[in-house]
Amino acid sequence: MSNYVKVLQVNVNRNGTTTENVLQTAIELDIKVLVIQEPWVIARDSNNRKYRSIIHSSYYQILPNYGTLRPRTLVYVARELQASLAQNSPSDPDCLIIDLSLGALKMQLINFYNAIHPEDPNSILTILREDILPTTLFDSSLLLGDFNTHHPWWDPLRPQSSHAIHLISYIESHSLRLLNKIGEGTFYRSNMSTPSVLDLSFATSGIVTKIKDWQVLPDLGSDHFGVLFTISKSTYSSSSNPVRFNTKKADWAKFTSYLISSLDNMPFPLNSTNQELDLLAEDFTNRIVDAASNSIPKSTTSSYSKPWWNDDLKTLRKSMLYYSRKSKASGYTLYKQELQNAKNTYFNAIKSTKLAHWNKFLENEDSQSIFKAMKYTKDTLYQPIPSILSGNSGNSGNSGNSGNSDLKSTFQEKCDIFRAELFPPPPNTEPISLINYRPSSKWEWPLREDDT
Repeated sequence: MSNYVKVLQVNVNRNGTTTENVLQTAIELDIKVLVIQEPWVIARDSNNRKYRSIIHSSYYQILPNYGTLRPRTLVYVARELQASLAQNSPSDPDCLIIDLSLGALKMQLINFYNAIHPEDPNSILTILREDILPTTLFDSSLLLGDFNTHHPWWDPLRPQSSHAIHLISYIESHSLRLLNKIGEGTFYRSNMSTPSVLDLSFATSGIVTKIKDWQVLPDLGSDHFGVLFTISKSTYSSSSNPVRFNTKKADWAKFTSYLISSLDNMPFPLNSTNQELDLLAEDFTNRIVDAASNSIPKSTTSSYSKPWWNDDLKTLRKSMLYYSRKSKASGYTLYKQELQNAKNTYFNAIKSTKLAHWNKFLENEDSQSIFKAMKYTKDTLYQPIPSILSGNSGNSGNSGNSGNSDLKSTFQEKCDIFRAELFPPPPNTEPISLINYRPSSKWEWPLREDDT
């Protein structure tokens, strides 16, 4: 049980090593939602260009409706949380909307990257694309991303971008609150005198009071700093996932014996009604689960570092962060070369350590190693059914504030909606009245028009 959820947003510049460092940092800081712009991705399938990013056992990935263009937004979500691609998420690689459930709090998170897409010759800035952002927001919504936009509101030291008016207009029309600390830089390269503010966080009124501890993480390996904040929610619980059993360690003899003993006294009535059959199936399922609980150990869900992560990498990362802090304290005038050297050493060490680990793993004499390696390279495809609006709330994907209460996100709620819509009750007809009916052995056929 926890009363908060940590969110980290960062642009990783399509760099796999930076992504590995961000994921490791997320594990150590107990990050539950990781919002990525410009992710490192590879194609799952060269034909239809389905993409994925780096796999991690503690998170699943949600990508946008991107067609054939390389996606430039991605969200990693901790496996114990309930999240899915929202109905109103646009068909665009640069904007991703997810529905996220934190206990009783149902919210939407918008991941936004504002740039021209290099694979589309007719591409324009994301903020200028028609219908890219929802026309109506939930009471509890977050708008996060790399906006590549300067404005005195958040970056008073730089001239205003020409397209900033479009972003400001959207912010004002939806009464969004800026979470950034004004002037706190989020983007820095060595040729710049001071950092600029490109990565922004906005929240609606329904959730802004639940957000605290907004801060930047100065060096994650990208020229964009990470942005970290916490969502407080006293009713948040991470126990929503069903119990999983570790069948590899099962005592099958004990399971069989226990189940047979349990089924000996189970009634199997004939000519049962549908309701009785449902109760019988539920009882049967409970007996199987009870047998499993007494003979199969349960799997525990926890956050894990990658198997190649070691203390040497921790030491190199500390050195990089040390020079990062020194450079910031000097106003970004000193320690630039030392920071660059420490960063190069650290990220080269990540690459070589990963390579050495997997080479040693594959040299193992165990014949099953190659199959384990194949399994590690393929993420479990997680494509949850998006949250569904109940039938009486309309069909609009752009749900307004009223949609919050009618949005169904749990498995059972979705099942109930599908069952109600796909299998409606049959139509009722009035019973036939036979009061005036008189039986007769003679059939009186009406005459045809030609016989008259």
